[in-house]
Amino acid sequence: MKAIILYLLSAILFFSCKKSSNNINTSATALLGKWVNAAQRLDTLDVYIENSKLIMFDNSLYLRTNYLAWINYDYFKREVKNIQDELIFVRPYKSNSGYIDNYFKWLTPNSKFEIQVQALHPERSALYNITYEKVQ
Repeated sequence: MKAIILYLLSAILFFSCKKSSNNINTSATALLGKWVNAAQRLDTLDVYIENSKLIMFDNSLYLRTNYLAWINYDYFKREVKNIQDELIFVRPYKSNSGYIDNYFKWLTPNSKFEIQVQALHPERSALYNITYEKVQ
C-alpha cells in the first residue's frame, strides 16, 4: 500500500512540474527585437518568438515592392535555430527542411551584427553582408 501511495505521489509530482516548450538556443535570443539595416534605414528586421520558435521577419523595401508579399507573406520569414562560431542556422518559415548555415557576426554584442544576405534572401546570387543595428 505504501508503494502505491509513493508511486502516485511521484507521478503527480512528475506531471505537475512545469515544462518549458521553448526550444530556442539561448545564443539566438539576443536577436529578439527590432533591427534596422545600417545602410538603408527604412529596411527593418523584426525578430520575435512565435509558437516557441525564433522568427526573423524581413520587413524591407524588397518585401514591400515584391509581388510575392501579396501571395505569401510567410516567404519573408525565417526560423532561427542557433548562432555559433560566426554562423547562424536558419530555414524558411514553417518548413520541414534542414537548417542552412550562413555567415553571422556580432560587431557589437547584442546591438549590431552582420549577416550574409542569403540567410534572408536565398534566391539572391550575389554574396554580400548586411549590417543591422538594434533600435528596440
